[in-house]
Amino acid sequence: SGIDFNLTANYNGFNTTMYNRGCGSSTCEGVAILKMLHSNREIGCVMLGPSCTYATFQLVDDEIGLSLSIPVISAGSFGLSCNYKSKLTRILPPARKISDLLIHFVGEVLPFKPKWQNAYVYRKSVEDTTEDCFWYINALEAASANFARNVTRQMLRTEDSLRDVLTTTQRHSNIFILCGSPNDVVSVKSKLTSPIIEETLFILLDVY
Repeated sequence: SGIDFNLTANYNGFNTTMYNRGCGSSTCEGVAILKMLHSNREIGCVMLGPSCTYATFQLVDDEIGLSLSIPVISAGSFGLSCNYKSKLTRILPPARKISDLLIHFVGEVLPFKPKWQNAYVYRKSVEDTTEDCFWYINALEAASANFARNVTRQMLRTEDSLRDVLTTTQRHSNIFILCGSPNDVVSVKSKLTSPIIEETLFILLDVY
């Protein structure tokens, strides 16, 4: 027979403007909410959120975080710092899994591709990128992370740099990894003054 139980949800929203730090300050509110629930004996069996990597890390890290007695389920917390935390479950693909997927794909020999060793990684400005794309590209850029140790990647941090490399024959690789939407690729190509080399391949991380 199945399990018979009732689940009651207690909703507490985060208002990060109280601390004037946005995402990072949600740690402060998370702690405040947990203290209030503990005092009222309403702590429950699981905590949903926060989704901010900075906030989640400070809640679940074994060394600097809280001594949580309940698990945390997060629809975010993509960053590498939140890897392998015993009390954390991330329901969306974290940066580590995206990085590992690319490492295996680049290294595979398939009917339509040889093994690749080099790649360009394009990082958009912080103002123009989403939370998930920020952490996905961060995982590919970090010198100490798995991707940088397995793939010789060169970072492109401006759209001008990307356009310059796309139109030259003297380049590091024909593989360009970027995160965003198809419109980002269309936008870059529309601003080129000369044609792109036919062997060019875009790998677009468009997860959501």
